[in-house]
Amino acid sequence: RKDGFYPHWGITDGLSPAQARLKVTEAAAARAAHVRGLLEQTGIDPERVPLVSENVFPVQFHAMARAGMAVCPKIMKESFQSLQLSTALGAARQYGRDMWICADLWGPDVGPWFIRTPGFPGHSPEEYASALRMGYLMGPSHLFTENIDALMTYNKYRQFRKTEFGEIWDEFARRFVPDQPLNWRHSEADPDIAFIHADDSNYGQNERLFGNRRQPAPETTQSVFHVWHLLSHGTIPAHGSCMHIPGYVFPRHELKAQVPADRFPLPGGRMMPAGAQVHPLFYPLHNVIVFDETV
Repeated sequence: RKDGFYPHWGITDGLSPAQARLKVTEAAAARAAHVRGLLEQTGIDPERVPLVSENVFPVQFHAMARAGMAVCPKIMKESFQSLQLSTALGAARQYGRDMWICADLWGPDVGPWFIRTPGFPGHSPEEYASALRMGYLMGPSHLFTENIDALMTYNKYRQFRKTEFGEIWDEFARRFVPDQPLNWRHSEADPDIAFIHADDSNYGQNERLFGNRRQPAPETTQSVFHVWHLLSHGTIPAHGSCMHIPGYVFPRHELKAQVPADRFPLPGGRMMPAGAQVHPLFYPLHNVIVFDETV
């Protein structure tokens, strides 16, 4: 909103990181309790209506899990997915929550694939196929794709047709999943490395931690990035935990500048110069999960 500052979980200005985290957690817990109370009043079992925290940035998973919500990391998007999954998995395991996974086709890249609008899909069909399989093998309680606009197209004959992304989803759901039954769940994760970190909501923006406009971000909050850089064998940068940080130029911005909005969708996508794509799928970690400081 442009008429004021109205953070969803309350004002945290002037609080310490620990105080701000507690205030956000308590506010989320109060909202979760309120929703469950409304469900009970209408005769609906609250356990049948999941409350899910879907996070673009790999922060606040533990705060939301502690507040009573299931966690939902995004893979693809502008994420370093091993970091996203390790963090969400630790929160789900520590607090006994479900873990959903959103295979999010919004992203930074452009290529010779169906493009609904700049950045969507912003990942190649091959990356999407690998992401679905990787997400499934994490043993989540739910796995979904955001959203159907990339999987289907409506042609001039008033017919729906699957895009190449729809074909991948169809193969994944109808063949890969039935052929690969899992005998484990995310809750059984047994790490080789446990990373304990008191979440401060810093993903590389280095300001407004948990919405705090007055308290500067201590330099110590950046130490988490150096840990991820080390654990990922240098593949994750040492100054942030997602691609919304300095150093990344998204090809989708160039596409938006080059192609008028009324020319979308682009059935065959758009070729970009070799090496222009910025989002690979894999950032190697050695069986890491993240707990908060209360573990």
